[in-house]
Amino acid sequence: MQRMKVDSDYFSEKQMMYRNPLLYEQLVGQFLTDEEIKERDAVDSQNLTFLGMILDTVDRNEMREIKNKQLLMDEDNCSEQTNDSVDDGSDDVNDDENKHWGGFDIPDTKPEPKPQDRPQCMINANERNLLREEFLQEMYSSFIEGRDINFDYNSVDQNEEYDDLDQISRDAEDKYFDSEDNDVTTLEEHMALVHEYGRKNSSDSANDPLDVFMQHISNKLQ
Repeated sequence: MQRMKVDSDYFSEKQMMYRNPLLYEQLVGQFLTDEEIKERDAVDSQNLTFLGMILDTVDRNEMREIKNKQLLMDEDNCSEQTNDSVDDGSDDVNDDENKHWGGFDIPDTKPEPKPQDRPQCMINANERNLLREEFLQEMYSSFIEGRDINFDYNSVDQNEEYDDLDQISRDAEDKYFDSEDNDVTTLEEHMALVHEYGRKNSSDSANDPLDVFMQHISNKLQ
């Protein structure tokens, strides 16, 4: 996970917001100012590409779908709790039985909802930091516990690039110096790991834009 924090944007605020938009809004988003939201959603005009615009649109559309599903699930849960605690059937009154001759039917209509301005929730900076930290910890836990359904965990388990080569190299070095014989095999193992660790850190391969796009779409469809 530490490697991914450095080498990718998987744990950036925007990407985590895409993966769990409702939790983000509850713990972070509703407390942001309009300026902070503009800064969060700003587009890097210097590095903007057509491919980047497409991928961002795909992510935002998927985020809306995820948030709508989460809201529906919350509403269903609230409805179930209400039905369990209140028995509506015994106290219902049939409106038809209360109608009288000469009376007028009242149309069963509801007023159209009016668009409301975004509420400004005022909390102090310490409370904001605590809620943000709670969001981050939940997202980290979701990843570590294997709950990120769109993430290919097999690609990490089978990829040697995510091995902690630095720690492995230190272990081999300790093994060599702690050994009574200081055998050549252990030393060669240590030197090979040092070389491999340096090579992986210095390598910088560029991905083809089409491959990036297809991989991004493939991950969304899994």
